[in-house]
Amino acid sequence: MDSLIRWKKGDYIKLGQAVAKFNNTINQLEANENLVETLPDKRNYQKLKSQINSRKELNRVIKALRRADIENLSDIHVYESGEEVSKWEFQEINKARRRAIKNLSRERETMGDERLNEIQAIEKSFSNVSNRTGSDFKRIIDRIFKIGKSDYKITRDKQFQENFYKALEGISNFQNYEVLKNQLDKIKNPSKFYEYVKRSPVLMDLFLWYKESDSLFYGGFDDNEDAFDSTLMFHLGINDVNV
Repeated sequence: MDSLIRWKKGDYIKLGQAVAKFNNTINQLEANENLVETLPDKRNYQKLKSQINSRKELNRVIKALRRADIENLSDIHVYESGEEVSKWEFQEINKARRRAIKNLSRERETMGDERLNEIQAIEKSFSNVSNRTGSDFKRIIDRIFKIGKSDYKITRDKQFQENFYKALEGISNFQNYEVLKNQLDKIKNPSKFYEYVKRSPVLMDLFLWYKESDSLFYGGFDDNEDAFDSTLMFHLGINDVNV
């Protein structure tokens, strides 16, 4: 099970250096008008850092940035659709697509039918990327990189944790709200947090899941405080429940 990264001084330096080298290389090539449309976007250090949730993903990002050079950023790959990207980006897209398919395969084993259908549709879109054009092409590529993160699961679990707390505020008037919140606050690892909440079908009803868009979907909890109290005792094993 992955754990959230604990950033060290050396991590900031290595990532900063990799971003600076990458952006400097892009700057050098931007003078060539023939490459302007195929060069990848320059990287924003703060944005990139905020998207990294594990040390494995940090190392992957640094290595990917370091692989970029004058040669592979200048070479152009043309898809069947006519869309063009640099050789570097083409190689990174293929790597990310392989990781994304593995991530979706693992997720498929634990999801219900609704999410399963969505996963199958996403996988199909990945296989058709060569035929996409314009904004549709860019949307698929963005999705490939998002799902192809090395820390895809813990990133999703972290989003679940954040969204669950938001959904939980809807029952902050319940007598045992603080009892549950105090218990949840002890669980720092997002994946362990998700596994803990999943033990209770009642709590998963409160917050069913989040879609690709990270939207919140509230379940049929219906302010049933008795059900809430029962799930704390019988599903989560919390003994200090006020009844």
